[in-house]
Amino acid sequence: GLPIYEYVYNDTSRVLEMVVYQERYMVRVRSDNVEMGTVLISGDGVYDKGTDVIIIARPKEGCRFVNWKNGADVFSNQAVCTFKATENLTLTAYFEAIPLPPQPKQYTISVQSNNTNWGAVTISGNSPYIENTHVTIYAIAKEGCRFVNWKNGADVFSNQAVCTFKATENLTLTAYFEAIPLPPQPKQYTISVQSNNTNWGTVTISGNSPYIENTDVTISATAKEGYRFVHWKNGDVVFGIKADTIFKAVENLILTAYFEAIPYYTVNVMSGNTEMGSVSISGNGTYKEGTEVTIVASPKVGCRFVNWKRGNTVFSDQAVHVFNVSESLTLVAYFEQMADNEDSRLGKTFVYVKNRVIYLSEPMGKVQVFDVFGRCVYSGTATRVPVKTDGLYVVHAHAQTYKVVVK
Repeated sequence: GLPIYEYVYNDTSRVLEMVVYQERYMVRVRSDNVEMGTVLISGDGVYDKGTDVIIIARPKEGCRFVNWKNGADVFSNQAVCTFKATENLTLTAYFEAIPLPPQPKQYTISVQSNNTNWGAVTISGNSPYIENTHVTIYAIAKEGCRFVNWKNGADVFSNQAVCTFKATENLTLTAYFEAIPLPPQPKQYTISVQSNNTNWGTVTISGNSPYIENTDVTISATAKEGYRFVHWKNGDVVFGIKADTIFKAVENLILTAYFEAIPYYTVNVMSGNTEMGSVSISGNGTYKEGTEVTIVASPKVGCRFVNWKRGNTVFSDQAVHVFNVSESLTLVAYFEQMADNEDSRLGKTFVYVKNRVIYLSEPMGKVQVFDVFGRCVYSGTATRVPVKTDGLYVVHAHAQTYKVVVK
């Protein structure tokens, strides 16, 4: 950096003049960390005084230039710096890593199901989540199950199956599901029916067992020819006496329909005095229980009917008597002689049937005969009234009403 002098001598070695050359300076540049940046300088590093010198600091990726220093002194804050050479310099470019911008916090968030057979879970995005990112979690219940809540450990996080929130902490969320309780089931009862003897009768029941509580159940018992229904029993207890019964299901039942053979009875009639009167009976004298039977006592002229007796007990005071058979009977018709001065036409009119003809003792006044439909089939004063069809007839005569059966 000192000036260079050159002396010019003459022949006598006497200095005639002194030539002074331009001053020159050396400038060196270097990087404090070649991993962070490199340096360049214009020229060859030796410069005449006042020459412009350009120095360049080139930071590498992820780094930045700080300043140029000459020893401990800051020379320039410009990465590209131009100055004039006025002195010898050793300049160092200082670099530093570019600080990363402040990173937002991130959080790990995961979801799971308490029972994968009851429900599944999903979550939006991928963990980790940047702070305040919106996160949506989904709980999807399977058929027959329902979502209860989300929990973070033991704490309830949300009661919503689909829940959106901001990421502000690490979370392990569990979706809790449960099986949907079945509604209370009504009680059901097993009810069946059977016959005590399938040769005597059959049974049916409505619907199918088991029956929901208070359901109407209909049971029917059908007797076969020659038999009759007696009652229904549940075990040894009589349940009902009607063949067709409707009831509500309130208990388990095994119902048995009891049938029995219909009994037959004999009914015999006779006259207490055949000289005073005769008797007749509908049918052949042997009857199924419940059969309607008509007995007729016909007094002879000059006699009159008194009553029917069973042994010593009066059975009826009607000469024509209709009843339903419930037991075997022997009935006697009692007659008595009328006084000589007593008009045989007075008193009661006696009615009986034979060969589709209704016979009446001498009536006083009008006689009317009606069929079972209430139609008048005869009106007059005859004592012999033929009818065309079998059936029940009603006879009005001498202020008396009689029912007769024509067979």
